[in-house]
Amino acid sequence: MLIHTPTMFLVIVTTSFTLALAIAWISYRKNNALFNPLFIWSSALALHGAAYLLFSVRNNINEALSIIVGNSFLSAGFALFGEALYRFHDKQPNRWSLWAPVVFIAISFSILLEQQQIRLVLSALVFTLQSATLLVFAIKMRSITIGRGQYIIETGLISVIAAMMLREVSFVMGTIKLTSIAESNSLQSYTFITVLASLLLLSIGFVLMTHEYAEKRALDNQAFTKFSNKILDLLSLNRPLDEILNAIVNGIEQLHPEMLCSILLLDKRGKFLHHIVAPSLPQFYNNAIQGVEIGLGVGSCGTAAYTKQRVIAENIATHPYWASYKELALKAGLASCWSQPILSSNQHVLGTFAIYHRQEHAPESNDIELIEAVAKLASVAIERSSALEQLRESEKHYRLLIETANEGICVINDSILRYANPKLCELTGYDANILTDKSIIDVVYHEDQAMVLENQKKLRLTTVSDLKYAIRISTRHRGVRWFELSSVAFDWHGENASLNFLTDIHDRKLMDEKIQQLAYLDTLTQLPNRRLLIEHLVIIPKINRR
Repeated sequence: MLIHTPTMFLVIVTTSFTLALAIAWISYRKNNALFNPLFIWSSALALHGAAYLLFSVRNNINEALSIIVGNSFLSAGFALFGEALYRFHDKQPNRWSLWAPVVFIAISFSILLEQQQIRLVLSALVFTLQSATLLVFAIKMRSITIGRGQYIIETGLISVIAAMMLREVSFVMGTIKLTSIAESNSLQSYTFITVLASLLLLSIGFVLMTHEYAEKRALDNQAFTKFSNKILDLLSLNRPLDEILNAIVNGIEQLHPEMLCSILLLDKRGKFLHHIVAPSLPQFYNNAIQGVEIGLGVGSCGTAAYTKQRVIAENIATHPYWASYKELALKAGLASCWSQPILSSNQHVLGTFAIYHRQEHAPESNDIELIEAVAKLASVAIERSSALEQLRESEKHYRLLIETANEGICVINDSILRYANPKLCELTGYDANILTDKSIIDVVYHEDQAMVLENQKKLRLTTVSDLKYAIRISTRHRGVRWFELSSVAFDWHGENASLNFLTDIHDRKLMDEKIQQLAYLDTLTQLPNRRLLIEHLVIIPKINRR
């Protein structure tokens, strides 16, 4: 079947530019970044279109421009396909291997302008090598790429290789000779139909691959959000730290079955790995790193904790930080390790979060996002647990002080006793379960009740912040006794209340009354003595002068 080659050129030009514009529009809608993979792919298609446009107008322009620039554009298009694939997979390309063919085409074709058959063989050979390089990379990435897009791309590249190899064989064997690139024959028809089909396959495959990747990222984000919410629920329930850290490790391993995870905590001095949460790692491995001092070159985790920087060991066997531990890792079946330091809110190292693989593995951008997010989640859990532990210790300390205090202490809210310490129970003779939730009026002597209620009201309404006065308490076994009551307004579970300190002053009060009695009454007759009479006589003239 023969197809008019110039017509085929126009079809390829139209298709290439249409695909380039469509993919550029998709790129703009998905990501405004100029050099994202889709935009680079559309640029490669535009170069292919420009190359075939130059081929189609060869008779109307300088022939050297058409030959050299057109073939250089084709080679540059394949290089850009490679750039897009590498960028899609977050890999650093070997740009020499991608762009050296472009330079080779430009130089060699400048020299071989009059040698058409040699140029045709060279171009077919270069395009075959470029396509084969991309195919090898695509197959290598197959294990970490999901969906059908990758297979469509591979089919397109295989089609190009097949067409170019057929051209090479035909030109070398001499079965077909071309006098012009626009000449029509069966080989030309097959070649350019294959080129057209390959461009369609490559474009559909790459767009589909990016779409499938975006869908997977959305599902992964949704799963991670659900996982994060579960961890936050555990935090809100104040579950033990070990339970939360195990939930983090197990949760990530369930989301990513190919990963083995660990969380290592530092000791209080921040020098040693002393607490290991790694249920999927062999116990002998965990035992070996228990208590290891952190430092530069102490594996990925020891180094990350020491430098406060993420450490990526794609291949444990060759990484310098693992020189002293690679035999241990090999025995445990570990080939790669990425470790992220877990930092507190004030940037102190709390520990590390690590992801292991059983094969050599380099992280992609989503892996970096994952390890950073999990480290932050672990940091929240560790800091919250530490804060709760400090709070419990503080509460324990203050409770001990209150319960061993040598004065009665109680909390009054809305005139109800909410708490009574052991000393108050001892002073009043009532058990704590009797005093608690009892009205303060029930234990205050009836003549002092109104005063106590008024003062408690002032404290509750924050009219005053503290008060000190004497009251009488009806004790269980010792009758009515005098106490000094010191009250301070404070918050009790979000409500205004008062913290009260009661000191037994009954003996001192009786002594004061006894002293006053001795000072103003005759000890024998208990009648007012001369001192009291004089004081009254001094008071009377003052009253008369008024």
